[in-house]
Amino acid sequence: MTAASAPQIEWLDTVDSTNEAVRRRFADEEQFAQFQTVATTNQTAGRGRLDREWIETPDASLAISTYLEFSADAARTSIGWVTLAAGLALRATLAELASQHQASRLQLKWPNDVLIEGRKTAGILGEILGVIAGGERFACVVGTGINLRDPQALTTPIPIVAPPAAAGAAFAAAQVSEAFANADALANATSIADLGVHVPHEDLAARYIGELAARIDALIAHDGDAEASGLAAELRDNLTTLGRRVRVNRLEDTDLVGIASGVAPTGELLVTDDAGTEHAVRVGDVQHLRLDDGSLA
Repeated sequence: MTAASAPQIEWLDTVDSTNEAVRRRFADEEQFAQFQTVATTNQTAGRGRLDREWIETPDASLAISTYLEFSADAARTSIGWVTLAAGLALRATLAELASQHQASRLQLKWPNDVLIEGRKTAGILGEILGVIAGGERFACVVGTGINLRDPQALTTPIPIVAPPAAAGAAFAAAQVSEAFANADALANATSIADLGVHVPHEDLAARYIGELAARIDALIAHDGDAEASGLAAELRDNLTTLGRRVRVNRLEDTDLVGIASGVAPTGELLVTDDAGTEHAVRVGDVQHLRLDDGSLA
């Protein structure tokens, strides 16, 4: 499938998890087309990192899971860019649907959050499904949860569970930042209604998958080279994390505090600490720090 063709979206009245639905079918050896998608506005058992459960309000959230394949060679450099590409695709979709003024409020936070002036409206997480064609290709799924309305009455749906160990560090980086891991995050939630975007969810999903397909197709066409495909430049233009002072919770290591100075060719966030040492962050919760006056650093 190419970005120009109509996305294959299967709408489910209700499902425990859209990503789990794709995973089950993959395990049952169902054949998927590139960019084939499962979606719902009623996900009953979305889960986040550490197997947390999330209560969701029917029709207030949109959960989308999209199947992707890469050659083994392209996967080495492009897997880490999957959720970054998805974030850019969703931002572009919302910017097109909103007015010019409202579109200027859209931001991206590394690696997978779409924000409206610092408030989260969508989260994107990915997962390796397995290898196919005798190891010549990798299959994965990217899950997107979008707040359509009423952020205080819901949590962003998480159609992803924690990745298997075989996912590798580069792809695992996209798993760590989950939607609304605590009450503070929920209080800072918003929805696309805040942008004045009110479109049928079918239209929103179709537009988003088209934008995602265009970016993934470009990445594949350039053998996973994000710079050559234009993806890296687009990310630099839209990633609000860059240039900010951040704290990175690295889970099994001490927190890292410094300036987010760039993005590596394989998608890791580069953070320069106060001693001037640059670190490549593959996995970690990233917090944008504030100055004493309350403004973002």
